[in-house]
Amino acid sequence: MNNNTWTTVTHPKRNRKKKPPSRESLHPKPPLSTSGTTSSETDISTLESTLRSHRHRFKSTTFAQDLRTILSRALHHLPTPENAPKIDHAVCLALGSLSTENLELAKRSAWQFVAFLEMCDALWCGSADGRGIKMVAQDPRFSEEDQQVLRRFGVEVVERPGAGTFVTARCFLYAPFLEQAVLLGEVLRGKDPGIYLGVGPESMRGWVERLDCVGDYAELVEEFGRGRVVTDLPGDFEFGGAVFEGLSVCWRLVEDEDEEG
Repeated sequence: MNNNTWTTVTHPKRNRKKKPPSRESLHPKPPLSTSGTTSSETDISTLESTLRSHRHRFKSTTFAQDLRTILSRALHHLPTPENAPKIDHAVCLALGSLSTENLELAKRSAWQFVAFLEMCDALWCGSADGRGIKMVAQDPRFSEEDQQVLRRFGVEVVERPGAGTFVTARCFLYAPFLEQAVLLGEVLRGKDPGIYLGVGPESMRGWVERLDCVGDYAELVEEFGRGRVVTDLPGDFEFGGAVFEGLSVCWRLVEDEDEEG
């Protein structure tokens, strides 16, 4: 794996066994920017306008309505901390570049980003000072243009320490298609996010089974899946087809509670 990128997986790989990548390959190195040129204000404003238009269209989709229903259910089952919201920050990993010249990948990243923003709004229960959810994002493929646009939407771009340090019980972890060796070996190891959206435990198990050398990944998958509700995302997304295909929302149940509680 190139040390300046994370691998994203759009579909499960079949009939091919491989060893887990080395630990060194799981640590992408700076810089975050993939371009040595400075983005113009026009480029940044155009991308911002496109994303705002996408977000407006996303709000009215059946997919978005179904997603809000799932999140409401997840919030209902999360433990309630004293004098604090159930979810107060969100971490977005492996979004991909919003400004890449590959239009298909840019389109996918754009829809996934506006979905992230809408989910953060849906998860925020409010506070006395009126602040919203703290949002952070990390991806070595972010260009300078990406970083500036993300900041305009209130998202902090982090590099080191990695965004994984923000993953806590009051975190919404959004990692669609993050390469699973990174997800399991670095992001979820020893962590317990309140709500997670990404490849579900069943797909994680399938990935582990395809490896010749599984290390402790199998144990990590079982630990993550234990005591969690897993709900698959709705079917095809109206504007993006397979943009969210194969993803699930997972959340931790209160101890001794069943899903119907």
